[in-house]
Amino acid sequence: MGVCKGNVGNIMQHWVLTEVLNRVHLQGKRWLHLVCTNSMAPASWPEQPGGQTRPRFEKVRLSLSPFSVTTYQRAWCAISPAGALLYPSSAAFAAFLWPGKLRLTLCETNPGAIGELTMWVNALQVQRRAPGSMVHPRDWRTLFNSGIPNLGEDVTLIEVDPYRFEHNGAVAFDPAALFPSDLATLTAPFAAQNRLVIFQISSYSANNKNPHTITQSAICDALNAAGFTLTGDVRANGDMISLVFTNGSVLWPNAVDANTEFHAWLNSV
Repeated sequence: MGVCKGNVGNIMQHWVLTEVLNRVHLQGKRWLHLVCTNSMAPASWPEQPGGQTRPRFEKVRLSLSPFSVTTYQRAWCAISPAGALLYPSSAAFAAFLWPGKLRLTLCETNPGAIGELTMWVNALQVQRRAPGSMVHPRDWRTLFNSGIPNLGEDVTLIEVDPYRFEHNGAVAFDPAALFPSDLATLTAPFAAQNRLVIFQISSYSANNKNPHTITQSAICDALNAAGFTLTGDVRANGDMISLVFTNGSVLWPNAVDANTEFHAWLNSV
């Protein structure tokens, strides 16, 4: 079984993901290709002991019910019954929530997680739900450098989920980090596409002088140059941020509206 942080970063990441899935479907999209650069096991135990924001995570977990106000809460409750002690992955959220056709491409380098992902993806019910799904058992960069084919999907959602965005560049290569040079690798396979492409790029640490002001500016500059516009900007706290870019679809009227909605909900729990 996998292990996750069990913190407000998980809440931020998947509240944003579930909102994106809902809004894209309401715009009439029916066939989704979800690509995860840093997949986690399909279900994970929150690590022990928890960090500073574990109490907030637990408060949300204990609030879950089939009648919760957000899609995120209802999905978590449905996917992980018996007190929601196990936390679902992005792929698990998508497989449960997306009402149309679905394909999953899941990149992972951790041997344990690769094994669990492979068993899950190859399970009959997942293959029926998301035919053609696959695990890429290497660094995501090798997949993006070789190209990502479109099989007819009308929307591709790339969830980029490193530990942090490191604007200082790579002194020593860390596959868990995202570097400025990686941004061109991310966007290159989708240049001049005539289908909807969405990036959700998150960062969970401001260590090594990587504050939001620098992180967001560097990511936005690179994505804007590649033809993508910021449409969602959520900041869980001073360390954690999740940015949503698209190549032609508005998901929130103003990017900061996503942050306002997120905190209005989280503070109400």
